[in-house]
Amino acid sequence: MKNCRPGLVIAAALTLAACSNVADKDSNVVEKSGKTITMVSGKVVDPDEVTCKTYKKAGSRIGTKHCLRNSEWKLKSERAKETTESIQRQSKQVGDKAAGG
Repeated sequence: MKNCRPGLVIAAALTLAACSNVADKDSNVVEKSGKTITMVSGKVVDPDEVTCKTYKKAGSRIGTKHCLRNSEWKLKSERAKETTESIQRQSKQVGDKAAGG
């Protein structure tokens, strides 16, 4: 049973990474009246504005709606990216030890 837990952790991290926001590459941060506003692909994104996203499970036609503030979506995306990178570093270290390095 212990052997399948790392696989579940990796699968969960990859799922979160796949759901993360990829628009951050095109973003510019602008200060406006003491509030940080982010521009994504020319569109102003207010960090306090609530955005809803619908996720569908594989094999299901019914989606689950998740609503968070834009700042929370960004934080969730950053954490998913950090988790994925951490798992990749750990698997590389395990691979290096197994190879005798």
